[in-house]
Amino acid sequence: MLPPLKKELFLPCILLLGFVAFFASGAHEVFSWQVLGQYYHAIKDFVGNRQWVSYLGFFCAYVAAVSFSLPIASGLTLAGGAILGWPAAALAVLAGTAGAGVVFFAARNLFS
Repeated sequence: MLPPLKKELFLPCILLLGFVAFFASGAHEVFSWQVLGQYYHAIKDFVGNRQWVSYLGFFCAYVAAVSFSLPIASGLTLAGGAILGWPAAALAVLAGTAGAGVVFFAARNLFS
């Protein structure tokens, strides 16, 4: 069992490590308009074949982007709209709310 102080810092530390890992791994270079344009047709074909899996993947990616405070959420919203169509709007709102909830709980544990 972790001491109370370490329990409170667990979620904020995970979120900070995710933010740092995003940039340290070079993943920020993958999320660009050039990469999206290069793989647009392959992604669109995947979405056409596996629509619900694509919705779930977009939702999870969006929750992670908001939770880790990554600067790709606006681009992810636009890319989701271009690839998934109108359902991406509802998914972005729900996932953004879920991600903001994760950040809220992390901040509440950190500053309480």
